[in-house]
Amino acid sequence: MESVLEELFLGGICGEAEPVEDPEYREAQRIYSKVRNKWEVALAPEQQKLWEKLNDAAEERFYYEGKQCFLTGFRMGLRVAVESLL
Repeated sequence: MESVLEELFLGGICGEAEPVEDPEYREAQRIYSKVRNKWEVALAPEQQKLWEKLNDAAEERFYYEGKQCFLTGFRMGLRVAVESLL
């Protein structure tokens, strides 16, 4: 049996691969998709290009925000674990 650290290193643990089971998340995603589709249909081709650039930039920003939240939470968890051993 591999340790958690080995699984993490080898890519066996990946939070992004886990589906989000929260019904509130699913509802928010449904609404987002519905509104996004309405915008895409309503926009002229040139506006659609700008819309896609905006969405691409937002997705990249969300990636970095999620990464920072993960790192901050992981570090905080380690600090709690270390303090509990003292």
